[in-house]
Formats: sequence, structure tokens, C-alpha cells
Amino acid sequence: MGATTRTRPAPWPPPGSSTTRRPCAPATWRNSTAGGPPLAEALADRAGSDGPPAIALAVRAGAALNCLNIALEYWTASDGRLDLVALLDEAFASLKG
Repeated sequence: MGATTRTRPAPWPPPGSSTTRRPCAPATWRNSTAGGPPLAEALADRAGSDGPPAIALAVRAGAALNCLNIALEYWTASDGRLDLVALLDEAFASLKG
């Protein structure tokens, strides 16, 4: 796994990106979190749960998908110059605090 060359967090939005942060409309928010519940349900099923996934599992699934999305945004903004695996590692490591 390669490491990114930067030593501090990248600016937001990433340089060259047309992405800007603004409050999400309800439909946008629903679309950005749409994968969380199905992923949490699949993980709960795999663990043998008969009921709905526990909230902790749903939160972890949502966090994982957001890590993936943010890493992809940075990688895309760099035109693939940054190491995607390193960005994913950095995103997931940031959850540990």
C-alpha cells in the first residue's frame, strides 16, 4: 500500500473539484445515505440476526460508506494521482480518533 505525500488534511473542497459543501436537501441526504440500511441489514443477516440491525451496526455501515465516498471524492479530484488505498486507510483511521 502506498502512502499519500501530504502530511496534513487536504483542503475542502479538493483542489480542482467542483464539489462544494452546502446544506443537503432532504432528497439529496436520502440519496447519499441510501446504501447504509441495506448494508447494515446484509451484515446483520450474515451475523445470524433475525431482526432489524442494531443501531450500532447501522451507524458503522453508514460511516464505512461515507469513508468510501469521501476517499473517492479526493481521489477523483486528484485525477487519480493520489493513492486510493492510502486515502481509504486514512479515512477509516480517522474514525478511531
